[in-house]
Amino acid sequence: MDTLIQGGKYQVLEVIDDRDGYKACLCIDVEINNHYKPMIFNIYEKEEDIRRFLPVFFYINKDQCTDFVRVMSGKHNIISVFEYHQGVKLPDFFKQIEKFDFELRCKYTHLLLKECLILDALADCIAYECLNPDNIVIYEESQKVMINYIIRPNHIDGKNFKGKQV
Repeated sequence: MDTLIQGGKYQVLEVIDDRDGYKACLCIDVEINNHYKPMIFNIYEKEEDIRRFLPVFFYINKDQCTDFVRVMSGKHNIISVFEYHQGVKLPDFFKQIEKFDFELRCKYTHLLLKECLILDALADCIAYECLNPDNIVIYEESQKVMINYIIRPNHIDGKNFKGKQV
């Protein structure tokens, strides 16, 4: 993959996922001084994924999903851009804390529930992937639960994802 995309405006720091017709990358905007704050770029190249995801991303309410930055089109692809959050991945966090610290576990479970309620306003094909435990991170310092929107095209049981309760 090229280290620059969208005509050199964005630099790829890391390829998070690379599979047939889809890439998830950590990128920075090299044209503006945003202290090199990374963003997640979901790049869809398959025609069926472009047709499915373009209207979904186009109609995201930025007031409800504040991590959504924009959707862009490139040559034969679309790119959805979301803010990236650093922190401890959810499974690792719960392995670190004491099993007997019920109060702390309840606190972060409540914060996770609040984030899940935000996902309820999004299309199922986005929410389903965001509920992957590796996409959920904990900021211990600020005591927040955040979601990294790495939105892989869903193919469940060999069929395209059309909606599944999670």
